[in-house]
Amino acid sequence: PETPFTGLPTGTTMGHIHLKANHLEKAIEFYRDLLGFDLMSRFPGAGFLSKNGYHHHIGVNIWQSRNGEIPPEDATGLAAASFVFGDRSAISKIAENLNSAGYPHEIRSDQLIVSDPAGNTLHLM
Repeated sequence: PETPFTGLPTGTTMGHIHLKANHLEKAIEFYRDLLGFDLMSRFPGAGFLSKNGYHHHIGVNIWQSRNGEIPPEDATGLAAASFVFGDRSAISKIAENLNSAGYPHEIRSDQLIVSDPAGNTLHLM
């Protein structure tokens, strides 16, 4: 019998994630200007962003999603992605950026929850 997936083992870390975007420039602006990632490189239809000089922690692309609609909440796919900054001041700065831009988000206990322009839900800790 097949065992249902219950998540990755505790303590698992990933080096990077690739996310679908519906508008590349909006995605890059969100991750760069509001979340504070650095744009490391571009490729036709994609942008690669990181913190601290790494080649990329986040890849955003429009290869299969250009001008697409935001999927409904019950759609199959990524439920959410979590980013651990390990620095409360970084989360405070992101909250300030989002507030200044009038970008919707919420704070729940020790994390900031926000959706990017393509509807990808992010938990920032």
